[in-house]
This record gives sequence, structure tokens and C-alpha cells, in this order.
Amino acid sequence: MDCPYPLESMRRPASRHLIDGGTGMVTIPNLDYRHWHHGDASSQLQFARELCHALETLGFVQLAHHPITPALEAAAWHQTTQLFQLTPGEKAAIAWQSSQANRGYVSLGQESLNPGITRDAKEAFNLGAANSPAHLNRWPASLPEFRSVLLDFYAAANELVFPLLTALAVGLDLPKETFACHHQAQFHTLRLLHYPPISAAPVGTLRAGEHTDYGSITLLFQQQPGLAVQCRQGTWHRVEPQPGTILINIGDLMQRWTGDRLRSTPHRVEVVSPENGRSIRYAMALFCDPNPATLITPLRANQGKSYPPITAGAYLQQRLTATY
Repeated sequence: MDCPYPLESMRRPASRHLIDGGTGMVTIPNLDYRHWHHGDASSQLQFARELCHALETLGFVQLAHHPITPALEAAAWHQTTQLFQLTPGEKAAIAWQSSQANRGYVSLGQESLNPGITRDAKEAFNLGAANSPAHLNRWPASLPEFRSVLLDFYAAANELVFPLLTALAVGLDLPKETFACHHQAQFHTLRLLHYPPISAAPVGTLRAGEHTDYGSITLLFQQQPGLAVQCRQGTWHRVEPQPGTILINIGDLMQRWTGDRLRSTPHRVEVVSPENGRSIRYAMALFCDPNPATLITPLRANQGKSYPPITAGAYLQQRLTATY
């Protein structure tokens, strides 16, 4: 879909310090989605400004009172735990096969989010839109409810993507369809993640290496601690899960697109306590990417760094090839 919008200037609000100094924790802004979904024009504009400010300064924000029902999320968590309890043979039957398809089961240690440094101590399962004949999802035969539950969850999470992309554009003083119209192909991947216990792991042991996300925005659902984010000062701070919220963060392509206005923040998963290391950690993340043919060029000049134009599909393939 062509989006011939005139690009307006983006005003940069004053920065605020978001670090809870001395605690090792980071204060993630918490936004009430109802202010966007049900609010008047003034409430929507305030929501959009606060969303962009959080994603400019830290790159992460918690979204509360979102429309994904607790029952659907609980069903997705249950199917996720069932998936990773399958036998090695059952997992091998639905194995990930290529970065072009990017669907199916990813085995323990198969990925390296920080290439050349460490292999990730996790396993994963990737699925995408059901209407993509070129790249079919791979479903576990022994879990009869898995497909319907996860496709429902995928659809519900996707319904949030377009309002959030619209809010980002509004918060940046751009036409509201600037980003959303480049995501109509739903080139998005839902990842189910399982971090097995690590025996006698020292605090700080990595379960997933330092990395940034690849696309436009990510919606993360988490129940157990372990996520850490790197602040602009270079220090690492843990992010505690907040029940009932979704953690939203910016990916590389959105940082490029906005000329470094919004921040793709490095993050990792680590052992935060001996008990945490002995525990299983699950997560679910919807990684949102622009349509593959979308040419990503900065919407504003950035004197500090120049980004050559690249299509979203080409950038994603570069990153996936390095990861696997």
C-alpha cells in the first residue's frame, strides 16, 4: 500500500530521567490503554505523547488495561507450557527450517542473539499469520487445542499493533497512518519462549544474550523476572514483570525510520537470583515488522548517524541469518 504522506517535523520533548537510582531496577512508565481506545482527542494526544516520550528515553513502556482477555492469555500460557513438554521427537517434527519461513520449533542453543559471544540457553517456537501460503505454520500433532488458541492469541495481539502504530505517529506529529499503512501484510512473528533451569548458575548468567529487536515494535508478555535493559548511561537494570500489562519496546527498523528519535534499547535475559536460575522462565513476544517491501529511510535528519535505505525484508533476513 502506497503512503504518499507529507512528512511533518517531529518535536523532541524534554528528557526525563527514568532510572530508580541505587536499586538496580528501572522504572518503566505505565500507560493506560483506555486513554487511547476510549478517550477523547485530548486524552489520545496525551497518551501518544507519553508513549513516544517513554520510547524515546528508555525504549520500553508498560501497557495496562489492554483488550487481551485474561482468559485468552492464560490459555496461551497453558499451551506454551504443554508445547515445551513434548518429546524431542515431537519437537523435531515441527522444527524451524529456514530464516525465510521463520516458523516452527527452535532447539536449545540453536540461536545466538549476541553472535560470537554466547549461544542462548532457551528454546522457542515461532508462528505467523495463518493466511500466508508461502510460509506455513508448523503445528504439534499431539496438542489438539494449540493451533486454535495460539492463532486467537496472535490475532488479539495483532489488533493492538495498529492502534499503537497510529499513536506513535500522532505522538511524533506525523500523519496517523504513517507507520500503520506499512504493516498491512501482518509480517509479524509470535514467539513462545522457554528458558530451562540452569543448575548452580551464578547471578548474572545469561539465558539470552544482549541484543536489540529487529523490527518496528515488540509486545512482550512475561511472568517471571530475568529481563534486563541497558540505559543510555550503559548500565543494566532489571525489569520486574507487572501482572496484567504488556511490555512494549522499539526495534531497530523503527529507530532507523524515526532517525534515532525512538530508541531500540539493548536488552538481555539473565539469572537474577539463585532461585531464579533454578526456575523455568516462559515468555511470549509478538515481533512486528513492516511489510517486506517497505523501504526504510529516516523521516528526520540525524546529524550523528546516517542510515542507508534498506527494505524491511532485507534487514530482517540479515539479522536472522546472523542469529542462526
